[in-house]
Amino acid sequence: NSVYAGESLTLTGLVSSFQAQSATLTLSRNGTIIATRTVSLPAGESRLDIETLAPETGDGVYGLAVSSSEDDVPENNSAGLAVTIAPRPKVALISSGSSDITGLQTALTLQGFDAVALSSKNSPGVLKQWLAFDAFVLIDVPATDLSTAQQSALRRAVRDNGRGLLLLGGRKAFGPGGYYETTFEDLSPLSSRVPRDAPKTGIVFVLDRSGSMYRDEGGSSRLAITKAATRRAVALLNPESQVGIVAFDNAAHVVVPMQAAKDTATIDAALATLDADGGTSVYPGLQQAVDLLSSVDLPVRKIVVMSDGLTQPGDFETLLARARSLGITVSAIAVGDAADPTSLSEIAKLGGGNFHWSRDFRALPGIMADEAMMASETSAKTRVVTPEWQDRTSRFLAGLPTALPPLGGYVETTPKARAHLHLMTSDEQGNVVPLLASWHFGAGTVVAFPSDVTGPWAQQWVASSEFPRFWAQVVRGAVPAPSSGNARVSVSRVGDTTHVSVEPLDESGEVVDSPVPPFVTVTGPRQSAPMPI
Repeated sequence: NSVYAGESLTLTGLVSSFQAQSATLTLSRNGTIIATRTVSLPAGESRLDIETLAPETGDGVYGLAVSSSEDDVPENNSAGLAVTIAPRPKVALISSGSSDITGLQTALTLQGFDAVALSSKNSPGVLKQWLAFDAFVLIDVPATDLSTAQQSALRRAVRDNGRGLLLLGGRKAFGPGGYYETTFEDLSPLSSRVPRDAPKTGIVFVLDRSGSMYRDEGGSSRLAITKAATRRAVALLNPESQVGIVAFDNAAHVVVPMQAAKDTATIDAALATLDADGGTSVYPGLQQAVDLLSSVDLPVRKIVVMSDGLTQPGDFETLLARARSLGITVSAIAVGDAADPTSLSEIAKLGGGNFHWSRDFRALPGIMADEAMMASETSAKTRVVTPEWQDRTSRFLAGLPTALPPLGGYVETTPKARAHLHLMTSDEQGNVVPLLASWHFGAGTVVAFPSDVTGPWAQQWVASSEFPRFWAQVVRGAVPAPSSGNARVSVSRVGDTTHVSVEPLDESGEVVDSPVPPFVTVTGPRQSAPMPI
């Protein structure tokens, strides 16, 4: 039996009395009395609960004793339980640097956590570093702030090692944070993709096909990753949207002239012919894209340009002024370790679009998916809403207020099939909008809240006296129970048979061989016995 230091500890005793009587219940720790109270015992069996706070350090033997003047056999009036006191749960509060998380850090510290504030740029890298924490709270963190290797290690820490994860929103998380097609989307009980009747858009993808795009990135070439990312982005558009694809090296090549997004066979066939060669000159590719969109009569027209290299100069200011006059926005993606963020960020600035920069090429599918979804409609909604409880049966929500302060906005998401939806509101059309959801991901627990916790949307929440207790309980619901060792436990069901797999793990989270076969105890109404695995 283990508990974290400073946590509330409830000890339960079963008492059998031959008659109704008054008795004294005494709680002791290592022989020292720490609490007493008078109880009324009915005839028969009773359950007695007594609550105390676990000390900061030191294991102990807790004893419950019942005494009564009517009892002449005191030898059977007490029982003991050894309890291991683990250090306070260590929680990493990870933000992109623009969020003020001091209030949340202070609240969690006062509520019994060892809360450590980290910038996303200084977040853990390898699995062993993630396992130094019991839970992680990502506060308005875009997916591109963590490399795909970091995301993979985080996924293992949650799935295999039972660590807790909170994904908290803002204007740079979930859909606007490029979670779709990333590990964040996989981990979250809320999907960043929101099914709706997206408006028709005109969009042109301007792709780098220079010689460096042959470079291998984890088993696939950069060009292969780019083609796959483009296909996925097109699939997210309204089927009646108009799509074009332009590739550039030293010159520009129209790979796909403007056509319906639903014509995936033609788009796939054209992308299959694209190979890598030549230099890097963004300007002619951008010029071709503006020309393609200039004849498209749709309310939203957008260009997404990506490159992994240093572009040759061009009169971007004049070209992008023309694009703006036509109502065309231009977003830019600098990806790879040799990309040119300076020129591409200026293109995005002059084009009125978004700029993305990632050295990790495997982040490209998520970025392009994000741009495709935002081309249809932004998922960040600034409107005052009142959270309503949907399901508060989970233990970590017990005792929280029925009425909660309003929020000033949220990011649209969709609950996944196995998610537990705890808080919700409604949009202007009366559709359910998730605000708090959780689920089990492997051995761990993930909680998602697609609104601010410390930003402008949460001003009334931060000012509420319930703010510290609310978030402390939610975080505690994700923190794993204290454990003296690490093991990966997986359970699967085949027909009427349940298969339990237990794999010992070392400090770095890797599976190790154990000379002693593990045992589990199966407890149920008919059986409670150790079984070999």
